[in-house]
Amino acid sequence: MPLFPLIKKINVPLKNLLPHLQNRNCFWLDSACFDFQPVAFDEQHGFSILAFDPTDEKIFPDPTSAEAFCRFFASANLQRGPVTDISLRFTGGWLGFLAYEAYQFNKLIPFGPSHHKQYPLAIFKYYDTFFYKDHRSDKTLFVSFSPMAQKKWAGLQRQINQAARSSGRIPTFVAGEVLAGTTRSEYQAAFDSIRRALSQGDYYELNYTLEFSSPCQGLSWPLYLALREKMKAPMMAYIDFSDLVICSASPERFFRTCGDVISAFPVKGTSPRGQTQEEDRQNLLRLENSEKDRAELLMITDLLRNDLGRVCRVGSVRVETLVQLQTFSHYHHLVSEISGTLLPESSLLDVFSALFPCGSITGAPKIKVMQHTDTLEGRARGVYTGAIGMISNNGDTDFNIPIRTIVRNKNEIHFATGGGIVADSACDSEYQECLTKASGLLETLAVFGSTAPAFAHQK
Repeated sequence: MPLFPLIKKINVPLKNLLPHLQNRNCFWLDSACFDFQPVAFDEQHGFSILAFDPTDEKIFPDPTSAEAFCRFFASANLQRGPVTDISLRFTGGWLGFLAYEAYQFNKLIPFGPSHHKQYPLAIFKYYDTFFYKDHRSDKTLFVSFSPMAQKKWAGLQRQINQAARSSGRIPTFVAGEVLAGTTRSEYQAAFDSIRRALSQGDYYELNYTLEFSSPCQGLSWPLYLALREKMKAPMMAYIDFSDLVICSASPERFFRTCGDVISAFPVKGTSPRGQTQEEDRQNLLRLENSEKDRAELLMITDLLRNDLGRVCRVGSVRVETLVQLQTFSHYHHLVSEISGTLLPESSLLDVFSALFPCGSITGAPKIKVMQHTDTLEGRARGVYTGAIGMISNNGDTDFNIPIRTIVRNKNEIHFATGGGIVADSACDSEYQECLTKASGLLETLAVFGSTAPAFAHQK
């Protein structure tokens, strides 16, 4: 890889470029909130990457791939010096995802043979050519570290010119009826089982999730652009690997590393947006003053603080922000930030072994609740609640937790929502929280002809 990349400034929005990168394994890490709320988030959300034409790939199809997976992640150097003096958070590298069931690579709990989606547990592809958007300076760049950079740039001129005109008919994407995989009575039975375990002191919180699915046809990128307009989240992602497409509108960052500093950002507590400004303010106040939601966030913050302690210098882990309110298109959330200084010998494998899956989407204590969740849900979560992100050649990493995420596998889409259940949870409110979290996804699918789940017509 050359030390200095070819960089060209362009004046085309990334969303206009996306339709011209079909069949090129494109991967978009997208801080879409900056297109709508330019000062809503800190500078660490201030960049987006739209990569294409990968030059290498690592596919880990199932639990038998554990050894190869561990070798790959152990080789990632988290504290490498910058490749170049340009101010890019991504300087070429690996982009990819891990399904939730990638916990099997660490052998955390036994892997149920039926708990496996029809796609790999993890895929990472190497990109040396990409478009880079700096949202704070509002600059969009073509960047290539490839030896063929000039040729790649020349080959893109027609597509860039077409994207600048942003003309042409939008291709059709069609979605069918959304089916719910869990009935209301089944949710009640699972809730009662969780409450019994809580009362017996088996654990403190369990994150229980519901899955939805729908048939679909057509190209996927119109779905993502519609989701992007509807959800306006800071940690969005679009991955187009042919039969497997991921459209994530996640508000939650899992962790990031920059040099020897690692930070994690658990999200707990959800309140819907109000129909009026006053109703919205009241919903926000209720969330801010909710002892239950603050207790959940405190519990998971402590869990992640302990997880970080396994890979950080003694005494370096600290809670930067314990409770911060964040507002999104369809809901308000409570968020914490924890940081620490990585041990010199810590690899990315060590980080994932310590943190994955994130405690905010499992509950506490982690292993115990994962075992019960595996029995209760009886299915694979797949990409949902796994991780999506980057491993940059400059040593930086950045991963989200794919919640509010639609996954397309051939001609079916599926997504899931969930919430943490604790001792003082009420079944109706927890169930409604799941529906609140699904609302933006359902509204997006409705644009393409989908009907929301009529709970009398469920799988």
